Amino acid sequence: MNKARIEFSSAMLWVLALIPDFTLAGVTGVMLAMAPADYQYHQNYFLIAHFHMALIGATVFGVFAGLIYWWPKMFGFILNETLNKWFFWIFVVSFNVCFLPMHFVGLMGMTRRIYTYPSGLGWEELNLIITIGAFGQAIGVAVFAWNLIYSIKHGKRDTTGDAWGSGRTLEWSTTSPAPEYNFAHIPHVEALDAFTYMKEHKTEKKMSQLPFEPIHMPNSTGRPFIQAWCFFAAGFGFVFSWFWLVIIGLIGVALCMFLRSFEYNDFHYIPTDEIERTERAAGVLS
Repeated sequence: MNKARIEFSSAMLWVLALIPDFTLAGVTGVMLAMAPADYQYHQNYFLIAHFHMALIGATVFGVFAGLIYWWPKMFGFILNETLNKWFFWIFVVSFNVCFLPMHFVGLMGMTRRIYTYPSGLGWEELNLIITIGAFGQAIGVAVFAWNLIYSIKHGKRDTTGDAWGSGRTLEWSTTSPAPEYNFAHIPHVEALDAFTYMKEHKTEKKMSQLPFEPIHMPNSTGRPFIQAWCFFAAGFGFVFSWFWLVIIGLIGVALCMFLRSFEYNDFHYIPTDEIERTERAAGVLS
């Protein structure tokens, strides 16, 4: 019960907060979808408020929920729950303090893409509140950053692979953090919630008793990372008409593709004795 409560109070809080904020963003999105109204809304802070309520309220809240939930699977330890709560409340309250008033200053005529305004227009108080909310969000992110540092040393270690005790999908059947090869044996899926089924029927123990076989793995390479930066450079050059940068970026992309075309020994096998050592160290084997 304690683990289930941790799961709800941290990751699920972000999911619950997503619902009202994204709903508000959806309602204002309907207003912006009407062409005569959008003519009035589009160039002021009402649009800025709508955009950020949708972008942060849906995407970023979901990212934070996912980070907290899957953190022990990725790194082997659970983030501090108290700091998770502080981060949530500081960020969510500050988020609404920042962006809700933007709807009103937008309706009052405050245009976007202007870095300063004359005094006496009646926007000062609301802009002060917006600024306080922006700094509050920064403080919330700082709390999350401190939580990462603090939990590296003091966070509860996940020795079971199923950090919350209620994992339903197959990633929770591996060790935490997951080994390079993910699964020593290909899982046999017999139900929608595969890991729940495995726990109920004790089939995960049967899987650990099967003999190991060498696992085929690709070799590590930095070429895709380099190629991605070359694509970025070329795209950046196209945007600003810096064609010298376009040429350099596309040459880099072509060179990465050319080198990859003549790469043949791009894989290796993990031997069975190494797999057995890894599984035994993780407690899967007795």
